[in-house]
Amino acid sequence: MKILKLSEHVYTASFSVLHPSYLEGFPQREKFFFADIEDLEIGWFKHSQLTDLASIEEAKAELNRLVKETQPDFIFFDNPISALIVSDEHFAKCIFDCCDWYLEYYECEFGKDLGYELMKEALQRAIGHTPYCIFQSDTIKDWYLQQDHNVKSSIVLPNGYDDKVFYPGGSSIQFSQPTVLFAGKLGKWYRGLNIVAQALPAGWKLLLVGDGPCREEFEKHSNVECIGRQDLEMVGEYVRAADVCVMPVNDCSPIATSEYLSCGKPVVHMGDHICWMIKDGENGFVAQNSVESWHAKLQEAIQASPEVRERAVQSASSWHELQGKMKTWLGGLA
Repeated sequence: MKILKLSEHVYTASFSVLHPSYLEGFPQREKFFFADIEDLEIGWFKHSQLTDLASIEEAKAELNRLVKETQPDFIFFDNPISALIVSDEHFAKCIFDCCDWYLEYYECEFGKDLGYELMKEALQRAIGHTPYCIFQSDTIKDWYLQQDHNVKSSIVLPNGYDDKVFYPGGSSIQFSQPTVLFAGKLGKWYRGLNIVAQALPAGWKLLLVGDGPCREEFEKHSNVECIGRQDLEMVGEYVRAADVCVMPVNDCSPIATSEYLSCGKPVVHMGDHICWMIKDGENGFVAQNSVESWHAKLQEAIQASPEVRERAVQSASSWHELQGKMKTWLGGLA
């Protein structure tokens, strides 16, 4: 089986301030999903940033030539902007890894510029033409299928965790005060960290593992410490050492959330998009976007029972488990 992966340089570059464990972003999904699948050949087509009709037509022509030369069984893309360069006749081979709230993320990070308008158009093209879809969550699947009747086959594959790095147990690191941890990019999408910092009980610390353009903004809080980029193995150590882990964004399956859960950590997440995965008070805690709500949920989380922590571990899936589902699904398409 031959798969041709489409990607855009600028989309990947938006993660450029991250440690490689997060820098890989959605390609990290592919690295694990496609690993060790017998008789699988993956090729890559990295197109330039699409800024106008000329750049779209140029990239489309290059892709057409490559498809003709290599004859892939499937064309795989995760960033909907790539849908702009897929010719109508090639969509029959397309798999769309529909992973995120693209427009909301783009607007938050970059604003409603030309790129936003192109993303909007590309998403509608992807929705209207792609026959095979991978959804990051049931939430995204329900939203997507309400708008498109062209999907012939789909599967839900959330983000997973590396079970060699993230697992329950002790840590080589110890903290001297109650510690709340966030691991990931310190960008505009995660500005809810300001609310978390304000919501911390007296004597608590918010530890940020990662880097990004908003680092200085977050570090202005006296109860926030940022240790910057860390090797992935050390991220696991810090997660196990923390008392509570947080995800202050209304997203449905961030990689870090699965990593937190797999370590049996009490997780406080924000918003209703995660409620398919985290049930408030059962395997984690869900806060609203206010200081008062975060303050209450953080205090609930640090007192989480062993049963809540065990259910947290059970609710996350390793990349190895998810890969097995991917193999079965791809085999059914071939």
